[in-house]
Amino acid sequence: MKNIVRIAAVALVIVMLAATLASCGGLSGTYETGLLGQTVAYEFKGSKVTIKVTLLGTVNSIEGKYKVSGDEITFEFDDDDADKYEGTFTFEKGDDYIKIAGVKYNKQ
Repeated sequence: MKNIVRIAAVALVIVMLAATLASCGGLSGTYETGLLGQTVAYEFKGSKVTIKVTLLGTVNSIEGKYKVSGDEITFEFDDDDADKYEGTFTFEKGDDYIKIAGVKYNKQ
């Protein structure tokens, strides 16, 4: 009987751990928006984000970290030139898009 209780307890811990990890799953992939050849793309991997801004054929990249909490996303960057991208913004995630501060980015 003790073995059954132990096995059940271990199974419960494994299920709870898997559920916790699944709920913490962040964004992954690239989301992009653009107009007339000018684009802004967010590439998410784990807790890291790379923002690529293409303007007049020149691509500038900014790397940092992000965190989603409810309907908000927070970006942190070490680069001083990233001030306008840093901070907390409204956030929405759909099947094939995200919205950051009301701007829609489509999954690539």
